[in-house]
Amino acid sequence: MKARAFIGITLAVWGCGESIAPPPPGLSVQLAPANSGDGQTDTIGGRLANPLRVLVLRGQSPAPRIAVSWTATAGSVSPTSTTTDASGIAQATWTLADTVGVQSATASLPSDTAVNDTVPLHVSFSAVARAGAPTALVFRPGPSNAFVGRPLAPAVRVAALDRRGNVATDFHVPVTVALAADPSGASLTGTTSADAVEGVAAFPDLTLDHAGAGYTLTASGAGLTSVTSAAFEIVSPAPGRIAFVSPRDGNYDIYTMNADGSGLVNLTNNPMLDDAPAWSPDGTKIAFVSNRSGDHDLYVMNADGTGVTPLTHDQAVEAGPEWSPDGTRIVVSRTDI
Repeated sequence: MKARAFIGITLAVWGCGESIAPPPPGLSVQLAPANSGDGQTDTIGGRLANPLRVLVLRGQSPAPRIAVSWTATAGSVSPTSTTTDASGIAQATWTLADTVGVQSATASLPSDTAVNDTVPLHVSFSAVARAGAPTALVFRPGPSNAFVGRPLAPAVRVAALDRRGNVATDFHVPVTVALAADPSGASLTGTTSADAVEGVAAFPDLTLDHAGAGYTLTASGAGLTSVTSAAFEIVSPAPGRIAFVSPRDGNYDIYTMNADGSGLVNLTNNPMLDDAPAWSPDGTKIAFVSNRSGDHDLYVMNADGTGVTPLTHDQAVEAGPEWSPDGTRIVVSRTDI
């Protein structure tokens, strides 16, 4: 009798456990299966043509009347909160910011959408913002001091900018440069008209044939106001100039100037290190060291920066070149590595 009573109690407890109902399925959000609005392209500040659309599911079924919040890392989404329709779809409109490049927006489910939802769920959208229509021309970079008959270096470039200062990459019309201020009656030769490529026109070989200070260039393109460059100087190479190294243009280059500081010219215009310039006794050449080939090698060039010639090419580090009195030899310290 005692054994039968014990078994009856055990069966009753087991039956109570089987009566617990399973929890309802949770919510999830994803890009709408069709026309989600992801991956669009427009100009800066533009309102995307297609709305952003998400599908909210409870388990595997569309979930109506669920709140969705919208945010954008750049620009704005309107409205900032919407509710899914009978098909589980919610949508909003995205206006891009005035920043060129990839921008993103997010649709999120708040944590209190259902009793069993414990964390926010979200899905992201991306869009590409292009530069706007061109509104102005700028020299970028403009002309720098140069020697008579030598190309202006770095090469002159003229960019078309949109209203926010971005390069207007859709601008492809010809741009023309000409002398504006001409204090010495010089002639400007080389490429003076070039088609803009991705919003920028390049003029790699502009030269002037007379020395003088206070030259300026003007640039013009169809539909845009002409722009005038900062003043620059054209210099005649002459004995007595000073050679030195400076990072003033963003990297260590070799410059020369007159003893009074006038006539400054960048001779090397190289993104690598150029250092230790040494004049030849007759003042026609400059020896220097550079790592432009990957090693610190010895080079020689003409006094106006032309004719750059490597004299060594190995893994040793050369430094401190000096010329012999007759100009036929160059001595340099050398460290093997």
